Amino acid sequence: MALVSKLQYRSFEPGEFVESKARDFEELIRLIETFPWAEQRKEIEISLTNPSITIEGLRNDYLKLAVFYNQKYVLHYLSGSDVLYTMSFSDIRVSFPVIEHFLTADAFDLSAFHKENTWLQKNRRHFETMEFTYAVTPKSAIRFLFRSSMINFIFGIFVLGMLLIKGWSSIPVSGLIILLPVTVYMGGVLNLIVFRNQYQYIKHKQLKMSKGNDIFYVYDESTWLKFSKSEIAKVVLKKDFARRGPVMEFTVVTLHMANGYSFAIPAMMLDRFEVFMKLDQPKYEEETGLPLIYGK
Repeated sequence: MALVSKLQYRSFEPGEFVESKARDFEELIRLIETFPWAEQRKEIEISLTNPSITIEGLRNDYLKLAVFYNQKYVLHYLSGSDVLYTMSFSDIRVSFPVIEHFLTADAFDLSAFHKENTWLQKNRRHFETMEFTYAVTPKSAIRFLFRSSMINFIFGIFVLGMLLIKGWSSIPVSGLIILLPVTVYMGGVLNLIVFRNQYQYIKHKQLKMSKGNDIFYVYDESTWLKFSKSEIAKVVLKKDFARRGPVMEFTVVTLHMANGYSFAIPAMMLDRFEVFMKLDQPKYEEETGLPLIYGK
């Protein structure tokens, strides 16, 4: 029986695979024998996302052959109910009959595997293929707004409630001069201003980018634009001038391309640490101030 199999290399992130196609047992053996295991093993940290060949089963399960500690190899089996099992060995040929059994058996035999205690981990993301296409929807934008600004909104509502209870006339003018700017700054008004600015910019745009692929795409003005990471001339991180300021979560990473095009990625689309990871930790310039996005 032929099942879909796919490859994962050293520089890939969880869910990133290439050369996905149906292969029978003989094709899989040839693939295993020609995979650059020794080269891909260099300078890696062992995890569920490592240089590997993954086979997709018919029961929503997966079998992954990967590099392991001490020059060994490992078979990871993820069941349809997300239970992880492992089996390590020194000779890669030990995996051949297990792979053949996975391709042909009605029920996969796990007697040679060790059950892992990983119930708090999201193991499936290391086996399933992700699209790596990022977009901001009204629902995701509102979720980001409340996650990043809830404390500020609570503070603003508290101050407004106190003013309504006591009355504006009970507060001296000097007190209002101090209170109103503080409320605007800390009470969520600034958050709403920055949120609206960033959402208006990003709401019709998309980004398709993964760590292991040099090519990425930007959907802008109803068109998909294709770029290479090598074309990035400058990366700029824009963030709140205050380290613990009210809009500290509203960071923006802007990619300035060699051809003059620039694309801003606000945190409501993709967190800056995720962007930097995909760009393999690039050098970047840092700007502080209100993280507003200018231009279309």
